[in-house]
Amino acid sequence: MKNKRASHVDVTISFIIFVLFLTFLFIFTKFPEKSESDQDLSLGLVKNSMVNYLSSDVTIYYIKNSSIKTSENCIMINELSLDPNLKNIVKDINENNIYSKRESGNLYISWISGQSLFKSYYSEENFSNFNLTGSLNCQTGEINSIQEQNKIMETKILKMIQEYSSNYSYLKSNIGIPQNEDFNVQFEYANKTIIGQNMTEIKASVFVKNFQIDYLDVNGNEKIGNLIIYLW
Repeated sequence: MKNKRASHVDVTISFIIFVLFLTFLFIFTKFPEKSESDQDLSLGLVKNSMVNYLSSDVTIYYIKNSSIKTSENCIMINELSLDPNLKNIVKDINENNIYSKRESGNLYISWISGQSLFKSYYSEENFSNFNLTGSLNCQTGEINSIQEQNKIMETKILKMIQEYSSNYSYLKSNIGIPQNEDFNVQFEYANKTIIGQNMTEIKASVFVKNFQIDYLDVNGNEKIGNLIIYLW
C-alpha cells in the first residue's frame, strides 16, 4: 500500500516538473531576450528616426557690407523672394546676436561701426526675439553666398520633451516605436542639465544609450548635446 502511495506521489511530482518545464520553455521561446547587438541596432534606429523628427530645413544668408559708415545705422539687403513667414535671427562674425527685422522683402540689420560680415538664419522654427525698431537710415549690403542645411533645432527638442508628457501615443507613433515596445527620452545640455521625464526605476530589461548630437539653439548658436534614449 505504501509503495502505491509513493508511486502516486512520484507521478504527481514528475507531472508538475514537466508542466513547469513546458511553461519556462514557452516563455523563453515566445519572448526571447535581445542580444547586445540587437539592443544597439534598435536604439540606433530610434535615434535616427528621432533626429529626423527634430530636424528642420535652415537657409543661411552670408552677408557682406563694403560701405564706409557715416550717419547710417543699418544695412539693408533684398531677400530674393524668400518665404516671408520664415523666422530669422542675425549674427555677426563674432557670433553676437544683432538686431534685425524683415519687411517688404528686405532684411534690415542694425549696423555698428566695424561690422562688415553677418549671417542670417531662416527657419520655420522660432528664434529669440532681436527685433530692430526705430528710425532707419540704411546702406545696401550684398549677399556673399546662400547655404541650405538641415539642422536639429532646440525648439523641436523642447517640443518633443513636452509631447512625451502630454501626448505619448502621438509621439511614439511619429518616431516609429513598435507597438510592443515603450521608450523614454531625455536631453542633456553641455552644462550637464538634463530635461525630460526621470526614470525612477531602471530594470534589467530597459536598454539605454547616449547619442551626441549637434543642434541649433534659439539664439542661432551651434551647440552640442546628448539624446538619452531608453527602450524596453
